[in-house]
Amino acid sequence: MDKYKDMIDDKLIRNLVLLALVPLALCALAYFIRFGWIMKYPISPNQSDWGTFGDFIGGVLNPIYAFLAFIGVIYTVLLQKRQLTDMKTQQKLEELQQLIFGIAETIDKVLFEQKHKYKSNDFNVFTLLRSISDDSIRIELNPSHPISCIYDDIRTSVIELISFDLTYVSEQLSHLIWCLENYEKNQGSKEIKDFYIGKYRNVVFMMKQVRHLHLEEVEVFFKVDEVKKTVIDAIKASR
Repeated sequence: MDKYKDMIDDKLIRNLVLLALVPLALCALAYFIRFGWIMKYPISPNQSDWGTFGDFIGGVLNPIYAFLAFIGVIYTVLLQKRQLTDMKTQQKLEELQQLIFGIAETIDKVLFEQKHKYKSNDFNVFTLLRSISDDSIRIELNPSHPISCIYDDIRTSVIELISFDLTYVSEQLSHLIWCLENYEKNQGSKEIKDFYIGKYRNVVFMMKQVRHLHLEEVEVFFKVDEVKKTVIDAIKASR
């Protein structure tokens, strides 16, 4: 879009320059036709004739250049207005970037730094979440898996430890979605959005897998169903 605007700007400037040169060239051409190349009229020594000639040239060129100057002023005002709009958009993008980075940092701290003691050992939230999520997938693929008879108890005890953290992460992911969507709407890089989708979609998938994802917008945005299919296909292929 910016490239297209620059092409329009360059084309307009070239056209204005040509419009400014054409009348001058026509006047010069008329002069040389009359006094030089074709008619070869003698150049008058009378100063009043030259004054009349100057008035004629000025009468022809001045309105044209005044009009072109007016167009140039309008163009300058519009250009300044667009530059101001671009500055505001850039400022908004920077503010959104700061929000995105801040939210992501908060989510990472909760997932990877928050510790919980389980069976006499300290685990971070992500490790505990992945553990019960992986067990859930194993049972789906093999209902007679040995862990199936105790899975519900394990899941309940783990969720009791990390339930508050997962709810907080889910809320932060909802805020992150809002920021990413507005970032893209304001002509921000789509790669930023794709990066964070890729970064957190597995976490969102695991939260749904253990039945602790309560915000539908988060599930839809991170395309959780696609992740589950990929995970199951990978497990089946590794057998």
